[in-house]
Amino acid sequence: MNRMRQLEEKIQMQRRRVNDFKNLIDFTIELKELLNARTKKLQLTFLNKKVNELLHNVISSRFGMAERNFHNKLDFWKFWISTYKHLNWFDKLEQVYRKHNKTYGQKDATLWIEGALLPVRRNGPSRINESREIFVECLRVHKKNSRIYIAWCKLEFFCVDLINQNTKKGESKKNYQTIELIYTDGINNCGNQPAFYLELYQAVKNFPSSSNFRTKLLRDMEDNCGNNEDTYDILAQVNFNLVGGDVKNEQNVMKCISYYEKGIETVHSEKMYQLYIDALDKIAMKITVSSGNDELLRYQVIENICSVYERAHRKHFLPMNGYFAWIQATKQLDDVSIDFNEELSKKSITKAKLCLLEEQEWNGESEAKKGRMALEDSGTRTCDEVVNLSLEKYPSHWKFVYEKVIRIMKNPINLHVWYGEARIYYILDLLRKVEDESGESEILWSKAFQFIMTRKDRDKGILKSIEELILMAPTNGGIQEILSIQYLRVLFSKKFPDNAEKFFKKLSKPSKAVCSQLEFLQTMWYIE
Repeated sequence: MNRMRQLEEKIQMQRRRVNDFKNLIDFTIELKELLNARTKKLQLTFLNKKVNELLHNVISSRFGMAERNFHNKLDFWKFWISTYKHLNWFDKLEQVYRKHNKTYGQKDATLWIEGALLPVRRNGPSRINESREIFVECLRVHKKNSRIYIAWCKLEFFCVDLINQNTKKGESKKNYQTIELIYTDGINNCGNQPAFYLELYQAVKNFPSSSNFRTKLLRDMEDNCGNNEDTYDILAQVNFNLVGGDVKNEQNVMKCISYYEKGIETVHSEKMYQLYIDALDKIAMKITVSSGNDELLRYQVIENICSVYERAHRKHFLPMNGYFAWIQATKQLDDVSIDFNEELSKKSITKAKLCLLEEQEWNGESEAKKGRMALEDSGTRTCDEVVNLSLEKYPSHWKFVYEKVIRIMKNPINLHVWYGEARIYYILDLLRKVEDESGESEILWSKAFQFIMTRKDRDKGILKSIEELILMAPTNGGIQEILSIQYLRVLFSKKFPDNAEKFFKKLSKPSKAVCSQLEFLQTMWYIE
């Protein structure tokens, strides 16, 4: 009783807080449960009714007092509703929802929607008319709130399924008519936005009676929102689940791709291409190469990714990170080994465009032009070609220079050009253009340094190239410092102490670590 008195005093203070009322209500509920347990243990259950009535009145009166002070706070209404749910006071709960609708419900429709669903949840379809009346009142205030239309449609389909289970299919016709009216009103007031169609589709997809409605929903979305990128992304995801879809079924994959193909033909934007590429990446990641057919399908998907990158590049919709991803995709094509015979080639997704063009009449220059376009569309660029293309657009970005350096080191093609020091000079030319303020390009400079150092013909010309590379390296991130220390160690190990001193003088601002390393190496040299 002392604790109850303390809590009562707090809510009587001039500066009242919601938490003070919460503490009092929570304590009263705990007291009620404790007294019920005691009376049951002492076999005085006849007192339960009187105790409960007394404490119920306390709780109701305290909520009434709090309402006068906190009717404009959402947390208070949520606490009031959750408390009555906990106590199973559903008759009083409907009254609380009605009070909320007249006050805070004018600002927010979240709890208003919950209150509209309550009659049907309690008593089934027999009280659907009460729920409809509440939804109508809610729409008078929140006419453009899409959540109201979605929740109402979901409730109607719930009732339809219950009616159909009781074999009273004739009674569900009114529900279908109501759904059509709600849907039409929702489109008119919420606008033709793909998000509204998707949320409505996700809300009703688990109801068996909604199959025809879902088909109409997708058709309307494509007709009314055909110029929106999200439309085709949603259509592809709905018809082919990118998370749980059967990627081994080539027809499913092709159906998904067809929506994105239609999207990039209709909507010319960077976002549409990126959505297409992201979807293909997810499909490619899910394909486990366990048989020849799976490997072929994976190759087809990756090849199609390259085709999309090609088209985005020619449309000037490919950002810088897109070129880097394109390089990685071409590498994956090199990793997939398939014995392509004539039959498998015909199955290739990207080759389908070429086959369509072959069926047309080609002649003269138009034939060559169409052929080039078809080959470009089919994603036939090699990794080397994509790297060169990326360097043309972004010659100063270290990631693309790194890819080029790696290709030169691992694939010494055309040896009549790339032999001896020619490759080294070419790499140095690439490095001169690199701009890296973040200091993230250490791997690039280290690779180039190691490549030059591993040349068998290390003469003065090679040493000069190494020094030039180190002096070009960024000072931030400790890149120049690391390379300088490595180079000094090499010079002393090869008995070139004079070259080490000359190199040290070329450094504009040698770090303490470089100075200490040089002193240490010189000391060890004289000791030996």
